[in-house]
Amino acid sequence: THGGFILARSNADRPAWREEHGWGVEESFFRQIPSEVERDRYRRRQGLDWIQSHPGRYLWLAGERFLRFWYFLRPDYNFWYMLVLPFFAVGLWRYRGDPDLALLTGFIGLSVAVFSLVLYGSTRFRLPLEPFFLVYAAAVSREIWDRWGWRRAGLLLGAVLVLNLSCELGDERLRTWVLAVLAQGQLK
Repeated sequence: THGGFILARSNADRPAWREEHGWGVEESFFRQIPSEVERDRYRRRQGLDWIQSHPGRYLWLAGERFLRFWYFLRPDYNFWYMLVLPFFAVGLWRYRGDPDLALLTGFIGLSVAVFSLVLYGSTRFRLPLEPFFLVYAAAVSREIWDRWGWRRAGLLLGAVLVLNLSCELGDERLRTWVLAVLAQGQLK
């Protein structure tokens, strides 16, 4: 029954996910509405009313949450995620219409939509999906291996590894640069 709470706090003039300690609830609110179900209904209505009266701002926040979902520098550079991400992205693009993977593709798409459109797009929501990302990464890796041979596929993997090691070693500079870009676009 926290759906309404998250909906209201994620879609507001000052969303809770932007605040350092934004998820707290005042004790007086519990006394004011003692029923958990009623509190959830109240918050859900509050969130939906805000979305309805601020559709453009809601879409902007949804876009921010979508970016938060994919963020790779928290708390520091996520080496393994970033090693898989390019192969996942290519695999998803390559196999997006494969009927054998339609359920998995739909599940990933629906999950990302819920995490970005309804919830607050935290990177922790990405964690349960990462094993599914591996399916697409493995499929496209195998295709590259079969098509290019082990030497060229190994060179590609080596290039991705070197790029990721470079990012890992310079993660503070990369983080500073990414945050500056996000701030310039009013996304941070």
